[in-house]
Amino acid sequence: MDALIPILNKLQDAFNTVGSESIQLPQIVVVGSQSAGKSSVLECIVGRDFLPRGSGIVTRRPLTLQLIHTPVEDKEVQCQRLEITVPNENEFGIFTHIKNRVYTDFNEIRLEIEAETDRISGKKNICKEPITLQIYSPKVVTLTLIDLPGLTKIPVDDQPVDIEQQVRNLIIHYISNPNAIILAITPANVDFSTSEAVKFAKEVDPEGQRTLAVLTKLDLMDRGTDAYDVLCGRVIPVKLGIIGVVNRSQEDINKKKPIDEALRYESAFLQKTYPSIASRNGTPFLAKTLNRLLMYHIRDCLPSLKARINQMVSHFQTLVNSFGEPIEDKGRLLLQIITKFASNYCGTIEGTAKNIEVSELCGGARICYIFHETFARALESINPLDNLTTFDILTAIRNANGSRPALFVPEISFELLVKRQIKRLEDPSLRCVELVHEELQRIIQHCGAQQEFIRFPRLHEKIVDVVTQLLRRRLPETNRMVENLVGIELAYVNTKHPDFHEAVFIHRALTGEDVIASANQTQNKPKRDGRNNDQSTSERSSPINRPLVQRNDGNELQINGVKSPTLVSMASLGDGAGINDRKLSPREKRDCEVIERLIRSYFLIVRKNIQDSVPKAVMHFLVNFVKDQLQSELVALLYKATANEHDELLNESSHIAQRRKDAQEMLEALQKANQIICEVREAHLCLLLILIWQTSLFYCENRCPIHENVAPIIIETSLSSTQLYSTTRSNLSSSPSTSSPAFMLTSKISKSKIIHAAVVLSLSKQTSHIAEFHLLYESWRFLQIFAPLSEQVIVDLIVFCEMPSCYQLPFTCIPISYGHKLDSIPRCFYEKLEPRIVWNWKDYLYMTSIAFMLTPQYQRATQNYRWILRVDQDAVLSPALLMGLARKHPVKLLDMQFGGIGHGTEFTNNRLRKIAQKLGYTHVGIHNLCSTWLVNPQDSIRIANLTTHIGRYLLQNEFGRHVPGIEDLPAIGEWPKWWRGVTSLYAGEIAINHIYSSTLSHQHGSTTLDHSADSQSSLWNAWHIHCLHNPTYFAKFQHRIDLFFFVHYFQASRIRTIKKYYSVELIIKRIINEFEDMYIRNENIQRTVTVRDYVTVLAWRKAYAATGAINL
Repeated sequence: MDALIPILNKLQDAFNTVGSESIQLPQIVVVGSQSAGKSSVLECIVGRDFLPRGSGIVTRRPLTLQLIHTPVEDKEVQCQRLEITVPNENEFGIFTHIKNRVYTDFNEIRLEIEAETDRISGKKNICKEPITLQIYSPKVVTLTLIDLPGLTKIPVDDQPVDIEQQVRNLIIHYISNPNAIILAITPANVDFSTSEAVKFAKEVDPEGQRTLAVLTKLDLMDRGTDAYDVLCGRVIPVKLGIIGVVNRSQEDINKKKPIDEALRYESAFLQKTYPSIASRNGTPFLAKTLNRLLMYHIRDCLPSLKARINQMVSHFQTLVNSFGEPIEDKGRLLLQIITKFASNYCGTIEGTAKNIEVSELCGGARICYIFHETFARALESINPLDNLTTFDILTAIRNANGSRPALFVPEISFELLVKRQIKRLEDPSLRCVELVHEELQRIIQHCGAQQEFIRFPRLHEKIVDVVTQLLRRRLPETNRMVENLVGIELAYVNTKHPDFHEAVFIHRALTGEDVIASANQTQNKPKRDGRNNDQSTSERSSPINRPLVQRNDGNELQINGVKSPTLVSMASLGDGAGINDRKLSPREKRDCEVIERLIRSYFLIVRKNIQDSVPKAVMHFLVNFVKDQLQSELVALLYKATANEHDELLNESSHIAQRRKDAQEMLEALQKANQIICEVREAHLCLLLILIWQTSLFYCENRCPIHENVAPIIIETSLSSTQLYSTTRSNLSSSPSTSSPAFMLTSKISKSKIIHAAVVLSLSKQTSHIAEFHLLYESWRFLQIFAPLSEQVIVDLIVFCEMPSCYQLPFTCIPISYGHKLDSIPRCFYEKLEPRIVWNWKDYLYMTSIAFMLTPQYQRATQNYRWILRVDQDAVLSPALLMGLARKHPVKLLDMQFGGIGHGTEFTNNRLRKIAQKLGYTHVGIHNLCSTWLVNPQDSIRIANLTTHIGRYLLQNEFGRHVPGIEDLPAIGEWPKWWRGVTSLYAGEIAINHIYSSTLSHQHGSTTLDHSADSQSSLWNAWHIHCLHNPTYFAKFQHRIDLFFFVHYFQASRIRTIKKYYSVELIIKRIINEFEDMYIRNENIQRTVTVRDYVTVLAWRKAYAATGAINL
């Protein structure tokens, strides 16, 4: 396990130059007030004086202190690995910022720390850039700490006025890392409840899950007082504990009192003043505790750390690629950028661009909008008769007649007036050209957002200039064409236009010709396009039976039989205010209205022509021309330039160059970190539990003197509770034998031979169910000890949890969404249970334990496994499961196996067979198939689908006094005859019988699954254990009662309870021995470990840890 801390050191070294804030590496952060004794604690752990000392804030930069335990015989190998000369001294230090220099004089180390601090921070300032110091010594435990500046309140001398805030920000920056263990240093001669270090820790770790407190200066407390209450956690409880130490005084430091002597004084002081807890205090115990905490913390963080590094590698690889490769052929690169820009520009106009905007219209879409919306509305807003008053029309008619009175309306007056109105169409047309030109200009910026332009700003400017000049050259020509279109309409007023019908009707009416004949001729003309235009026919036939212009008896004018409204003066629309308001004669009225109708009709014809021809002209003269000529223009002006101009154009932005350099460095650091983590072999991880024994002996000897042949080993941390297993001290006193098959690192197993299985279940939000699951989780973790079999059979744990139970899972369980895939290391995954599933089965929540298997998330997560073991949360896994899946067990592994605990009587069996027959399902007479299935993933979904379908039917139709055959039973039935509470078991039995009707036999109802937890049979006969409701021990309800009394015992009584049950932990060692004898040595042995003993050991060790009893 010690090998994990060097892995962390390698990761820290890899990220030293680029910063590790985003990675959140596991680390121990030392926090304390100024002069709280932080430096003394660190020097005592190292065993040497090497830290700067003085008044005020001496530590002004974080110091990453990496201690590497290096035995004397390994010193030469270590130096070869570091590529340094072998020093004469056994203790030496190395700074990462100074290559190839070895410090054997620790006074020089102190001077280098001071010099490096002043070099970056100046004389008084605070800097967050760390100094990394590696110390190699046979006297230290492998450990990594980060020493931070001490907390201060008031600036002294010439310190910055905001020194308090600077220190606070730096400390918060480090301890906010969720993977950091906080070492809160507090002097014993101040009130512990006012500790600034503990207060800081509470801010970021309110539950205290990752805080360890250290009480310094125990020998300086006032006479008559002691720190018993504080050290025992009675004042402020700290989850990871409170450890007391004795520091050297300032006099001792001045006199250069050796640290070895100070440690002896500390030990003597603790034995004299705190004899009952002396073994759990002191600097040596602190160092080894920190070593243990950091090792297991690193182990727990590695899976999520690896997933995060993989994600960041992908992100930074994409970022580096976006910044582009170093330039080799500038001409080729320039041509590629020009071609890409021209293609993107044309694609934006044509709507084929890769990056389509979703927030606004752009490119061709906006041009289309300008043509058919903006321009069309502008034309439609122009009234044909705007700025024309009746007086203007009369004046034009009179001027056209000259000195001669006219019999008819002069045509010249119509032409003069209609040209005046047509001229008004020119401004909207030119505005349309301007809008399209602006959009073409805007497309440059849209296409210019590509990474190459950010990288080469000068090239971007030149391309913008070229395109802008091209657009400017085409704009006048396009405007002239649009002006010509309007001028064409003004040049010739075509009164014979096919759509100018008003002129025909008015001419016929004024000349007295028969309108009917004219209309009939018009109606009888052959249709040019063969289409039946009913609307046009209706309009043309409407005035057939009456003259176009008539007068009624009141001498009022009628046109097309419609009474003309009273003429409204249009003076308000023009400049005709104050014009002669005399009453017009009937003829004048008629002439004015004739001219108005002619102007309106012809204006609409011209407006229609302009609305159609202007967009075409703009497209031809401006848009299409720019599209066709853009690339050739860019090539001519940019690509065909001189080599010097190429260099200028491809002069990279310093900002982009720096960003690429930073991204490349981060990518290299991440790739190196990924390689470092991958060095942790699965066999290594599985056997780390064994390799830690030697370094854990101190812990066993000092904290658990309960049984002389037993020593505990920490193998898992979950919910901040240390789970303990044990082994005999005789095996711990020496290193694990490399020849022992149980303890040696096994050879790599071929991936093709690895068997992947998944234990799947759903977890409700009930507190009791969550507690039961943690026992299942502990048994799953216990399976990993049994190498090499645990390397051949990889068993993952997949939990579908109802919120908020997902937040109460062990920290090593990670979401499926983080990247679930088959691995060579067993993992625990979870997925939030969909609320609709809970809602659909709110009347029978037990069915959610099966319905979750019908979700797409389950199907995706399990599709690649060979085996699926569906269990309930009150289950325990046996090591024999690995043997069974590997086909190394006496019980044959079949294609499908099911739990075989009874859930009914003969009445139940007969009733289930009748229900199956009634529903059309096949029941082959195999009963008592419980909800534990060992099948392939596809079959698990088939069983779940049919089980939920049958279960719904049973709940709705087979319970209640009205149901034939069970009229004498309550509405929910009666156990064991017919009970609603086990409907899922009834439905599962029918479903399994029907699905496997051709192959199912009594052999498939194996006792290896759903084995009762109170069984006295051998553990190796059970693959899967079910904690049932039996009154005998072990039963989950009885265990809860015992646990309740255990929690409420007084301290002394609780210790006696631990003694009573502690000897049972020898069972763990017997399990390992029996596994070695059966599987590795292939011997026939007497199997003494029972199922009940195995479950009892797991449950009680979990209980001791969860209640904190192991800290007594």
